[in-house]
Amino acid sequence: MTNLSPDKIARTQQALNETITVLNRALSYSPDLRDNDLINILTSHVDTLTKRTTLLLIDEDGMDRKHNSLYDRGAADSYYGRRQDPHYYIGVSRIESLSEEQIAEYRLGYSENTDYKDWG
Repeated sequence: MTNLSPDKIARTQQALNETITVLNRALSYSPDLRDNDLINILTSHVDTLTKRTTLLLIDEDGMDRKHNSLYDRGAADSYYGRRQDPHYYIGVSRIESLSEEQIAEYRLGYSENTDYKDWG
């Protein structure tokens, strides 16, 4: 739902390519890795990639657009045709007590969404 600039898409692709290169290198050096070792290597690189990608989803204006952010929650409500209901989640806890600035972020996500669920 978030529109990424071509620069951010290129940076995300670069991060993915770097991760794939590191994984291939690690696997080629140790083809006899046990499953647990392989899982540990993959998990480490996925964590690194997630951190890089998260940074890419915070725009130059400081707006946090990553999954479950206020902006994302607003865009999701708009996508599914729900009424505006400013909130976000921390884990499974729904947070509804928001500052005016937070409500503005939610509403921006709601209003900027241009993709809507096709209920078929």
